[in-house]
Order: sequence, then structure tokens, then C-alpha cells
Amino acid sequence: PVFVVLDQMPSMFFGTAQVFKSLVASQIASQLMWNTLANGDRFGALLFSQNRHFEMKPSSNRRNCMRLLNRIVENYSLTLTDVFGKSPDQSNQHEESNENQFADTLKRLKFLAKPGTLIHLVSDFNSFDENCARHLSKLSQHADIHCILVNDPIEKNLPPAGLYGITNGNTNGLLNTDNNDLRKDYRE
Repeated sequence: PVFVVLDQMPSMFFGTAQVFKSLVASQIASQLMWNTLANGDRFGALLFSQNRHFEMKPSSNRRNCMRLLNRIVENYSLTLTDVFGKSPDQSNQHEESNENQFADTLKRLKFLAKPGTLIHLVSDFNSFDENCARHLSKLSQHADIHCILVNDPIEKNLPPAGLYGITNGNTNGLLNTDNNDLRKDYRE
């Protein structure tokens, strides 16, 4: 069996290139699913966001996979509404109350993944903490784990020195990348 764990937390709804990281992650998960079915293996998935969780036990049934794709799109839309459809105060409250959603998902996966399972984690790993590391360590004792990092170019380095307009969907601000100390601290 093959499992994909798809992160749809608010940090995944960010992008400066062409698309949000969450869309890239969804495309990766979909491709992994179709490749798994083409190889004749069973495919399962766990999707998690700040206040939703969905799991699909491994199956080789294409109808289940189509249901999963629909669930990814549905969860994507609901999370967009959660992230950009509320005031910043409301969004922050949800994030704080569900800080360990990644860890909870990995903990649940320990019960779903049988020995010999191949697990693909598709995430930006921004909410990966010590609890996640502990659960992942236990999972790795009986499963093969592949971590697929989805990130945006600006997460590695700030854009060239200058003044940039930014928004979180509700509030606008300015980002000044002209300070060399700031650029060095950000890179580190």
C-alpha cells in the first residue's frame, strides 16, 4: 500500500511564483495516486488542514480515487475561505488552536499504515515540530517514508533589495528588503 499525507494548512496557501504551494502539493499527490494505480498497488491518503481531516484507506478502486480528488478540491476551497475569508484575528485563533494538526495526522497514520507501507509526506513542513519528529520516527520503523518539500522561492531568499507591497488577503503592508542585516538573518 501507498499513502500520501497532504498538508493543506494555511502556510501552504502562499505563493509568489505562479501558484500557491497547496496547488503544487495537490498536483504531486494526484500524480502519486495515478502512478500507484498504474503500478497495480493500493493507494490511501490523509489530508489535513487547520480544522479538517480526511482519510482514505488504501484501495485500488478508481472510484475511491476520484472521490479523493473531489475531497482535495473541496478541502482546498474550504481552506481558502478559512484563510482569506475571515479577519486576521479569527484566522490566528484557528491556527493557534490547531498547532499540532500535523502531529495528530502522523499519529493517526501509525494506526493506518501497515508494515511495508510506502508513505509520501507532501508539505512545506512549516508546522513540523518535535511531536511530528517523534511520530515520524516511530512510523519509519515499519514503513518507507519519502518527504516531499514544497516551497516558494521567497522562502529561501528575500527578493532583490527594494520596497514591496504585500497582503494576507485582508491587510496590506510593505516589505522593505533593503537592509543587509535583515537579508542575512532571513537567509539564516
